[in-house]
Amino acid sequence: MKTDTDLRRVLERNPNNADAEHVYATFLLNLDIPEAALAWDRRAGAVDPLAPIYRTDAGLDLHALGRDEEAIAEFRTALTLDPNYAFALGGICTSYADTGKLNDATQVLRGRLLAADGENGANTLGCEVAIAGRKNDARELKWLAQLSEQLYADGGVTASEVAYPYAFAGDFDAAIRWFEKAYDDRDFLLLGWLPGRDLPVAFKADPRWQAFMQRPLLKSWQAAHDRTVAKLAAHRNPLSLP
Repeated sequence: MKTDTDLRRVLERNPNNADAEHVYATFLLNLDIPEAALAWDRRAGAVDPLAPIYRTDAGLDLHALGRDEEAIAEFRTALTLDPNYAFALGGICTSYADTGKLNDATQVLRGRLLAADGENGANTLGCEVAIAGRKNDARELKWLAQLSEQLYADGGVTASEVAYPYAFAGDFDAAIRWFEKAYDDRDFLLLGWLPGRDLPVAFKADPRWQAFMQRPLLKSWQAAHDRTVAKLAAHRNPLSLP
């Protein structure tokens, strides 16, 4: 497993390499350090301003910070570079839904995302869950969760992508079961759910989720988060390479 030290060594050896900067930004976001991730994604975007991925991931960093209006602006910029970029379309849909702009989210879904990602694409599914969650439509969420189970069986989505619609639907038993499966599968996308910002408050308060967070690998994740935060704080500037 790569560490902060390993990745910083790569950055030192490859100055002004947008891919290396983006990999480090992704590492930081997966450790729930979105402020620093945003700084590196913006730096990558400055090095390679024509690549939509860096602007999209800056949008994801801003979404993680709860700055959805700014995230929407980043996704829009990414879409000027590639109008059919499914990751940016999925991101802007989720941010629209989170800010209550359900008409805009639905327009993105029906007008562009379905064509770019497909009816059963992971970005399409995430968009539909965000809209249904904002509407508190438990029936739609349960249907989406059951669809996700079918897609998981076919290898189309990961276990954590099945868990979260169940959490929003209020079926905490199924959500915990699928998050546990994500842990056993070593599902990389599980890392995005560990901070819990995008999970229902009642689910995060459930003793089973709190017990789940005490699993060995998740405690190691928390320890890595704490070490990296302390290292970044010691040098103040997240773009410095001590």
